[in-house]
Amino acid sequence: MKNNTDEVNRVPDTYNPAYNSLIEQQGSKTFRDFLLSATPLFLETDEKMGAVSYITSFEHYRFPAGAPKAVDVDELMTIFRAFSNSVGVRTGRDLMN
Repeated sequence: MKNNTDEVNRVPDTYNPAYNSLIEQQGSKTFRDFLLSATPLFLETDEKMGAVSYITSFEHYRFPAGAPKAVDVDELMTIFRAFSNSVGVRTGRDLMN
């Protein structure tokens, strides 16, 4: 999750120079070139933001406001299995069945 968040936070490092060129220097070519090449960047960013959003939503679902944040080992394993299943991760136990 940290990797996704870090990569999303780096998007302005790519966007801002192109936008500043457009605004401050009237350099539409730089911004145009950025937009033409940015589709993969936007798609990847959307995917990473979606993953972060999903993890956050899952956490809020499993640990609603005001509910205890501590769980025992068995409950934690159940949470990990539910999360893994929801994102399509197959565990060693799944592979044996």
